[in-house]
Amino acid sequence: MVLLKSGKKRKEYGIITLRDLSISKDDLFDFDQKIEDKLSTPIEALSDTTTVKAALKAFEELQSESLPVESNGQLVGVVRKKDFFNRYFPQLYDMNHKYKDIINHMHEAVSVIDQNGYVRLWNKQAEELYQIPREKIVNEKMSVFFPNALGLKILETRKAIKNVYYSPKEDYYVSISSLPVYINKKFIGVVSTEKDLTQQKNLTTKLENANSKITSLQQKVAEIHGYSNSFFDDIKGHDPILLEKIELAKYVSKTNTNVLITGESGTGKELFAKGIHGQSGREGAFVSVNCSAIPHGLFESEFFGYEDGAFTGAIKGGKAGYFKLSDKGTLFLDEVGELPLELQAKLLRVLDEQKVSPLGSEQMIPVDVRIIAATNRNMKQLVENEQFRHDLYYRLNVVEIDLPPLRKRIEDIVILFHQFLEAYSKENNIEIKSIDPEIYSYLKTASWEGNIRELRNTVEYLVVLSKNGIIKPEALPDYIKEQKPQEVVDTDPVYKNLEYQMDHFEKVLIERALEINNYNKSKTAKYLEIPRSTLYYKLEKHELE
Repeated sequence: MVLLKSGKKRKEYGIITLRDLSISKDDLFDFDQKIEDKLSTPIEALSDTTTVKAALKAFEELQSESLPVESNGQLVGVVRKKDFFNRYFPQLYDMNHKYKDIINHMHEAVSVIDQNGYVRLWNKQAEELYQIPREKIVNEKMSVFFPNALGLKILETRKAIKNVYYSPKEDYYVSISSLPVYINKKFIGVVSTEKDLTQQKNLTTKLENANSKITSLQQKVAEIHGYSNSFFDDIKGHDPILLEKIELAKYVSKTNTNVLITGESGTGKELFAKGIHGQSGREGAFVSVNCSAIPHGLFESEFFGYEDGAFTGAIKGGKAGYFKLSDKGTLFLDEVGELPLELQAKLLRVLDEQKVSPLGSEQMIPVDVRIIAATNRNMKQLVENEQFRHDLYYRLNVVEIDLPPLRKRIEDIVILFHQFLEAYSKENNIEIKSIDPEIYSYLKTASWEGNIRELRNTVEYLVVLSKNGIIKPEALPDYIKEQKPQEVVDTDPVYKNLEYQMDHFEKVLIERALEINNYNKSKTAKYLEIPRSTLYYKLEKHELE
């Protein structure tokens, strides 16, 4: 190699190599020819700080085999393209082996196919999963071994598919994801990873079996002691209409049919929904959604979820929507009557297809969701006014459970009053010694537009404002005191004693339960949801035998 220079300042203007001298257009070398006529490479020096990547790019662009290197304007040497590759390829070879070792030590099965469908990588986990050695499958068509492989679909669509659950063989469960691979915007193939979910599946099955055994044991204990261990135990009261609604709810809970629960605000619609879900035995979760609180623009992302990077501000890793969260469970749509028409259409489509497509994905995901809807509005009137789709209404209203308002459950008001009284007394560490009997007259006369929720808040208010452990009418909220109370039945001073009052109402309730059940003690105990032994004790105590 000769570096040509010119002038006193030793300005370099070209490089001529042995290769340049040995090549002649006429196949005969002219020794009298000037060197500049043989100069094939324009000079362009590299800096001593130039990176290897930049130098390789310069070699490619200039189509040169050698380039000078300068430092502070002075020639410090010449670098050859051949030298780069002689050092680069051993490192590349070593790096390639390290990457293969890493891939082979991954817990996931990894495979790669090129743009023509040939297998180019098949790690050890893939070998173990499918019992196919890499020597047999690498460089062969994937379709020969797996005609329906997910990666082959990506070759056609060139769109990623993530987290598809399936079982490639008996007692083995995996989640597979396939992604298209691009280099410099050119499609070169597909990489697929399969995560082993067998252990998680087995643990889930064991947990489900354990829960099933616990539930079975609870039912047997309940039968032995003569009371019902019901998921509706949180619904307190003995009003015949209420009990009729509970029986209807229990009956439909064992089915998969959609239920519409109607009634005024505060009547316990969500308690009924939870009871139906619990009694149904569905293995999925109970997910409650307030339809009136979801902004229009977030409806699809909240209900259907979204993929990672689906839109600006999306949570990293994506988000599961309400339908996915309640898969194999129950989705409770509270205040469903508040849904705008355009959102009702989207909800109807999912109910019909039983599939959802997360934002940012074209994949349709099947879901098994039981819908329980609730509203305090007149749904038939909304349909007539074209504020609610009639097809969605009939889709939701397969079975309707209309809950009675509290003002129509007079006897239950007292039961609920004492239940809340005991709870808030303990919570606030306040001992209630006596209650003015006039309180009950006010309670039974009040309209209770907020129903049970309003009664609960009123009881908490009375407990907190009680003086010396005594609850008097003066402590009632003004809007309740303004309503005319019923006449007080019993004015005996002893009636003011809390223990006496509770015994008195307990006796009245037992007498009424006996009448309803034709004085059958076994049925009465079940009706009151107490053990038979407890009923016998209370019958003797109140001299009702």
